[in-house]
Parts: sequence; structure tokens; C-alpha cells
Amino acid sequence: MFRQLDRVVLKKDMPLHHLYRGAAGTILNVHAKSGGYDVEFNTSNGKPSIVLPLNSSAIRALD
Repeated sequence: MFRQLDRVVLKKDMPLHHLYRGAAGTILNVHAKSGGYDVEFNTSNGKPSIVLPLNSSAIRALD
């Protein structure tokens, strides 16, 4: 569904990581076997970017 370097948006809040619905990220890796993605987000609280493993139900394409 998504490809490497696609821009995506988080569909749910992840307060543990200081990320919230609507946060934009970039797909760094696509895991074909599991159908998951490594997505890099820049946090709004001044912390360095974070990379999270996510599945397609947690993200949508950036409009």
C-alpha cells in the first residue's frame, strides 16, 4: 500500500511518544512479510525525531 519515502499521517494518538493524530511522518522501511512500516516522525516538543514500527491501520496517506 505505501512505499519507501511516502509521506503519511498518524491516525491515532500515541501520547507515550508525544505524537498525536495528524502528525506527519515519512516511511523509511517497508516490511513486505509483516505488512508493517518504519515511520519517522519529528516531534513537536523539541525532542529529536522518532522512528516507530507501525501497520497500515495506524497511518494514512498525506493529502
